Amino acid sequence: METKMRSIKRIFQFTLTFMIVEMPSYSAQISIKSATDSVMNVVAEVAAIIFPVLGLIGIGRAAFTFSTGGQGGTKELLEGIVGVGLGIVAKMLAGS
Repeated sequence: METKMRSIKRIFQFTLTFMIVEMPSYSAQISIKSATDSVMNVVAEVAAIIFPVLGLIGIGRAAFTFSTGGQGGTKELLEGIVGVGLGIVAKMLAGS
């Protein structure tokens, strides 16, 4: 009877020790995952705002360059279009 109680006590101690050791690491993984998701959402939102603004600036510079007959307007136009496109992609990523 006494050996059976000892084995039950050891099983209980092992289980309790395992729970104490493993619970903080499990909760830390959850909090790191949620923190990573939050940071990614913030980055996507900021990119969704900044890229279209930079794209519109590029398109404006291209329009000015074309209107004055300067060189390099095509490159600025392409940069502007890419900026707007990246803003659209970032907005779609932020929404999901």
